[in-house]
Amino acid sequence: MEKLKNFFCSTFILLIIFMLTSCSKNAAKTNSENEKTDGPAQGSESSSLDESYSSQGTLGDETDVSMSKEDMISYAEKTDANPVTVTPEKTISIGETAEWIIEDMGARIGEMDFCLKSVDTFSDIQSAGLTTDMIFDEDKPRIDKSGKLKDGYILVVANVDVTNIDFPIMDDQWNVTSMGLIESYEEGVPALKLDYPYLINGEWEKGDHRYYDVTLERGVPRTVTMAWIVDTAVYAPENLYLAIGVSFGVAEGYSDPRKFYHLEL
Repeated sequence: MEKLKNFFCSTFILLIIFMLTSCSKNAAKTNSENEKTDGPAQGSESSSLDESYSSQGTLGDETDVSMSKEDMISYAEKTDANPVTVTPEKTISIGETAEWIIEDMGARIGEMDFCLKSVDTFSDIQSAGLTTDMIFDEDKPRIDKSGKLKDGYILVVANVDVTNIDFPIMDDQWNVTSMGLIESYEEGVPALKLDYPYLINGEWEKGDHRYYDVTLERGVPRTVTMAWIVDTAVYAPENLYLAIGVSFGVAEGYSDPRKFYHLEL
């Protein structure tokens, strides 16, 4: 019985490290029923506003690419293996430090610290440091040819200081998608997770499987700047949170290290 317990403990530790380190991860998720894709698409790399983009999306396209709120909730209920519920005791304010401590049956594995320094919203991509060749295919219909977001969309940009205190990260490569934007739309109900973000100050270009990997040396803070194009008809800006550990699955008997920054938009 003791051997079996040790086996499960060791397996859980390996899963945690696997989720938080680079592992040749493709950033795109499986397409949903309406062929919506997430993450960096393998589309055209041209930055010209006049050139045609891939068939998945074109700048200025009039096609409605959004899902309704009801469809988003239904899809999340069917597919979300790690639901997230925002609670008051795990909610913190902008500027506070979130100490993300992982424990295995009471034994400390390691710690990473996060501090959401600022949040801004923009009505165009250029103001946030994005260019047309950085836009994912599924987002192109949400932007006109000048780079301005269409009515009903905003660009949410978050600047987060991340410090690896003593967490075992392979080759100092950390995947930023353990942070994510969510909408807590009803108390006690699992939140809706938004699409994968844009990594504005990343080390790799769109389409590279390392797009979300950043170098994070132990004890050295690094500012990570991420952005999301938000459909305000689906997600209420005042209910948006930055979740630390958004994809973390919590096993029975283990502590839940997730923390939530209310963006207060």
